[in-house]
Amino acid sequence: MFDPVAGPLGESTSDAEILAMGRDAFAQESAALASLGEQLGEAFPRVVRALLACEGRVIATGLGKSG
Repeated sequence: MFDPVAGPLGESTSDAEILAMGRDAFAQESAALASLGEQLGEAFPRVVRALLACEGRVIATGLGKSG
């Protein structure tokens, strides 16, 4: 169903297919977040406290690559 040039949706893509793709995307992302939560270790509270102790603004960056 995915065409890298046209994208995942074509004119013939049904509402049901779009809904299924959306639900699948949310299921994958929620599973990834749950996995991350389980991986939190002893360093997490130290990082939170360090961030809270910062004055001014904190800038967080990332690459945003999935998979």
